[in-house]
Amino acid sequence: MMASRIWLVVKILLLLLLLAIAGIWVALSLSVPLNESKVAHPDLQSQVLVDMDEYGVPHIKAENRADGAWVTGYLHGQSRYFQMDLLRRRGAGELSVLFGARALDMDKTSRLHQFRKRAAHQLSLLPAAQQQLLDIYVKGVNAGLAALRVRPPEYLMLMQQPEPWTAVDSLLVVYAMYFGLQDGNGDKKLLRTLIHDRFPQDYALLLPNHTEFDSPVIGENQAVPYDLSSLYRQLKKGETSQGNAELGETEPAHGSSSWVVSGAHTADGRAILSNDIHLGLYLPNQWYRLGLSIGEHRITGVTLPGMPLVVAGSNGFVSWGLTNSYGNWSDLTVVDDKVVVDREEIEDIKVGEAVEQLTIKHTRFGPILPDGGYAVKWLAHTDRAVNLNLLAFEQARSVEQIIALAPSIGVPPQNLLVADSQGHIGWTIIGPLPQRDKARFATTAAEHGPWTWVEAENYPQLIDPKSGFIWSANNRMYEKSDWPTIGEDDFLNGARAWQIHESLVRLHKADVKSVAAIQFDNRALMLARWHRRLTQALEAQAQPDDDLQRLMGDWDGHASKDSVAYTLTRAARNQSIADFYQPFLAQLQQPELIKSFRRINSNVEQTVWTAIDTEQAGLFGAEKLDDYLYGVLLSSYQTLLKEHDDEEKLRWGWQNRLRMNHPLGLPLWPLDSVFNMAPQEQAGDQFMPAINEPRFGASIRYSVSPGQEHLALVAMPGGQSGHPLSEHYSMGHQRWLEQKWLPFLGGETQQTFEFSPSR
Repeated sequence: MMASRIWLVVKILLLLLLLAIAGIWVALSLSVPLNESKVAHPDLQSQVLVDMDEYGVPHIKAENRADGAWVTGYLHGQSRYFQMDLLRRRGAGELSVLFGARALDMDKTSRLHQFRKRAAHQLSLLPAAQQQLLDIYVKGVNAGLAALRVRPPEYLMLMQQPEPWTAVDSLLVVYAMYFGLQDGNGDKKLLRTLIHDRFPQDYALLLPNHTEFDSPVIGENQAVPYDLSSLYRQLKKGETSQGNAELGETEPAHGSSSWVVSGAHTADGRAILSNDIHLGLYLPNQWYRLGLSIGEHRITGVTLPGMPLVVAGSNGFVSWGLTNSYGNWSDLTVVDDKVVVDREEIEDIKVGEAVEQLTIKHTRFGPILPDGGYAVKWLAHTDRAVNLNLLAFEQARSVEQIIALAPSIGVPPQNLLVADSQGHIGWTIIGPLPQRDKARFATTAAEHGPWTWVEAENYPQLIDPKSGFIWSANNRMYEKSDWPTIGEDDFLNGARAWQIHESLVRLHKADVKSVAAIQFDNRALMLARWHRRLTQALEAQAQPDDDLQRLMGDWDGHASKDSVAYTLTRAARNQSIADFYQPFLAQLQQPELIKSFRRINSNVEQTVWTAIDTEQAGLFGAEKLDDYLYGVLLSSYQTLLKEHDDEEKLRWGWQNRLRMNHPLGLPLWPLDSVFNMAPQEQAGDQFMPAINEPRFGASIRYSVSPGQEHLALVAMPGGQSGHPLSEHYSMGHQRWLEQKWLPFLGGETQQTFEFSPSR
């Protein structure tokens, strides 16, 4: 009797579970955007046709820019509303409304900057034409959202209702990008300051800002040989503890790679641009591809959902690409008795149904950080930070015109690479540029100076260099003393840029495919010397581990999927860096802040490799360098083998599996397989053109010759739609993963949608 009752309860629970799953599935299905071929709306002025290809990429054909913006908003609102919502909430510090207390710390960090208030102010500064276009786009977004039968699936899961889109929200999307691309709270600058204060004479050795791999487009590499002997006196006697291997791992840095090739090096005499934009990878993709024709003029590229413009792409005359320009974009000022608090404001942060209050103390040096001690002034706080001037790129006809527009654009500063249909190429920095001669470290109130801005005529730029090539990989772009100083410390390791340049100079009669192929270069040129030295240490042992010797002997010189040797070499390098720096960082007595070292250690290769190359075993707490390196290599191998219990899982492809998930996570079956992608092996790594990491990589790839867009190439991870039941949620992803291309202009039209004014 008891057993039958238990079985009855189990069956009832199973039935309820199945009914719940069925209910969720029905709701999800109903929230898929309707496949309506005709839409009528009073906001439209004229008929708009949208040709949609099999991958869900639209080609919008409008008679005027306003209608083009409305339909762009409609498509964004239908396919990407939750993504847009997350971006505006990230910018405003309002994620806790959706996610509760787990998002509170992030919201407090964001809310310090009061970007919702700043966005409202920036909106008032926009030219009337930009405000009008943004208002029309916003109407399109809300119309697209309203046309859904059921709200987007994420709101169903969170039991929330989406709030309408506003023009302020669109500007918050840009502020969210500032968070992703810059050090707004000064964490990196603070750690550099602590290291500088503790080791003032040796700071340049511990945190070098030049490496032998530096590959500036203008000027010469300024790296010089290092004498590390002075570092010995900084080591405390007997302090040889093993460092946490994570200290040696460089945190993925939002950036990108781009290069342009002049007609002198191409088969048809036309210039070619290639760009891959590196960001965190999640579902849906950050970008939304589209083509936009206003009359006969077509712009093709990627949009950022939440904004009505093409961020990167081509207009038939000019093609442009972007890479993040690292620089000194914020000031930290020590808050002492000389710093006066001008006013205090209370920010109410909604945490679910509750409210958490945050007191913001304002000074003339910016708001005081939540932990106190410092005030921060950030480029994003200025009136130059955000606008829609990028719209002017749509009508540009030449390299010179686009470069002239660059200083007026309100975005986080980016390296702008350009090619035009006349065969010209160019580079400049897009966005506001403060002159950064001082404030490299945190300063006192007395040391703090006013910001001055680089005038448009003084912006660094390069047009048609003799070499016929320009390349950028978040590296130091120029060494020219009479050009503006934008920073000293944040540029990324030059190995990727150097490797790109090394490939460019070997091009002969290049075409779009051969220029684009550089994006897939996974040669491990920087780590090759580490492999040689580790192998030397291995061979110096009287009785080396047989398995280790076998695995290290199978080196193909690439970060390839089947290479165990790459996995082991990389792990040993990271551990060596951690061991080298642990004794120095421990002296700062800031264990939480030390975690930020992963964000500033891109160039420490120069110091650590110098120590190895000059046999400085003592700097690693060892007597013999061969023994130390062998020990690190063996320990790395044993640790990995113990963790995975399968040599097959030591292959780099398995270690580097792509984990592209939806922000909600949703790990429970069966929703995990619906919202998230199964892990997928991939080649590539940091410090090489083929940037591929488990949750980071090329968010978009494209290669185009302006005027020849019909031959251009594109690939994007994930898909066009943000709805997991849409056929376009992941369509095209496999081609990106397999390093294959799609047509830049889109494929054959599968369906045409008609938007028209309602009577």
